[in-house]
Amino acid sequence: MQAFFAYNRFYRKKTTFINSIRQGKVPLHFLFIFNKTNYFIFRSGYKCFLEDSSCIIRGLFYIFTPNLSLKKFVMEKFALIVAGGNGSRMGSEIPKQFLNIAGKPILMRTIEKFSQYDSSIHFFLVLPSGEFDRWKNLCKKHHFEIQHKLVKGGNSRFLSVKNGLSQIPNTGIVFIHDGVRPLVSLKTLSLCEEMAKTKGNALPVIQVNESLRIIGKDGSHAVDRAFYRLVQTPQTFRTDLIKRAYFSIDDNEFTDDASVFETLDKTINLVKGNSENIKITCPVDLKIAETLYPVQG
Repeated sequence: MQAFFAYNRFYRKKTTFINSIRQGKVPLHFLFIFNKTNYFIFRSGYKCFLEDSSCIIRGLFYIFTPNLSLKKFVMEKFALIVAGGNGSRMGSEIPKQFLNIAGKPILMRTIEKFSQYDSSIHFFLVLPSGEFDRWKNLCKKHHFEIQHKLVKGGNSRFLSVKNGLSQIPNTGIVFIHDGVRPLVSLKTLSLCEEMAKTKGNALPVIQVNESLRIIGKDGSHAVDRAFYRLVQTPQTFRTDLIKRAYFSIDDNEFTDDASVFETLDKTINLVKGNSENIKITCPVDLKIAETLYPVQG
């Protein structure tokens, strides 16, 4: 018996597929993932890469037990929080991710928001190795008990994310998020998760409210802002796909994950972000965040 079977001609309906199992036409103890027209079956215990994200329905995996009961296995979720800033634009000796907002470091507030959304998320926190002790001391000071794994950052954002992804399994969904964006909404997180589960990736964006001009050698020219979007995080992906993208290239110049993902010739799926989800990089951002944090959900 082969490890992989694809039934798309004979089992057009889930009920037909299940009946075939009950009639003994398909072996038991197989993990399978299905959509409206295709059924994919894997022998239990095999680790498999899924090339077509349309095979996943809401991230649920199904496995038949010997008594033919149907059990659900929810796709695991990971949050890769990247916090490698040094505070230069903030004008602070303390790196911006450790500055307080509503009485706690920004980085803690960011992790808390994800934990509030789903307490089962596995956290991987990328920091410069020289900041590990500072972070551990802050966790003790603030009695911060959300479980997470520390990962050493690289010399660029690209390398930091790559280091983080190396610690994450190949099956699941990963939110890659700036550590200094504590105001991401629960709605944005939900939209990112659902889109990534059904189509393989999700990129939160917001509309541009200001007029735009493009600068060239012969001066500047107005452009239609309707054709542009501001990109936010968490940029969210199936872990197998984003890992393939990151580990297939060595270009450190990429500054966001969707650009890396596009090297696979995949379409980027946009979802609506939230305007409060600012990246705190300068003093005015910190003041805005302090004002918004108590009321933002």
